Amino acid sequence: MTTGAVVAIALGGALGTVARYELELAWPAAPGTFPATTLAINLAGSLLLGVLLSVVAGQTVPAHRVRAFAAVGLCGGFTTFSTWMMESVLLARDGEAALGFAYTAASLAAGFVAVALGVALARAVSHRRMPRFDPREED
Repeated sequence: MTTGAVVAIALGGALGTVARYELELAWPAAPGTFPATTLAINLAGSLLLGVLLSVVAGQTVPAHRVRAFAAVGLCGGFTTFSTWMMESVLLARDGEAALGFAYTAASLAAGFVAVALGVALARAVSHRRMPRFDPREED
């Protein structure tokens, strides 16, 4: 990984993390209630990730920097697996195990749909066949 990619990821991650933090402060979930803000953040990030990875797939080095900044850094910092899991455990601890399970299942299913929708949206807007993104490809 190049220094430029590390800097791009760090900058995107800083912006994404601050955005998530501010949204969680603005719309906190009360104990024992469905964590709608985290779910909305994760779904928005999943949708954006699908769009971004479709747009930059198969592009040149500048697109790799965009992918590092926006997909890995920004979306990675914005979305949050750890908060999602913590909220699920807290719901179970607070006697809302069924709600915690529903939150976990809904997050997985809706996240998958959001990424697929982002890919479809990017393809529809571009009016062309986009190359498939393979995250195993090296920069």
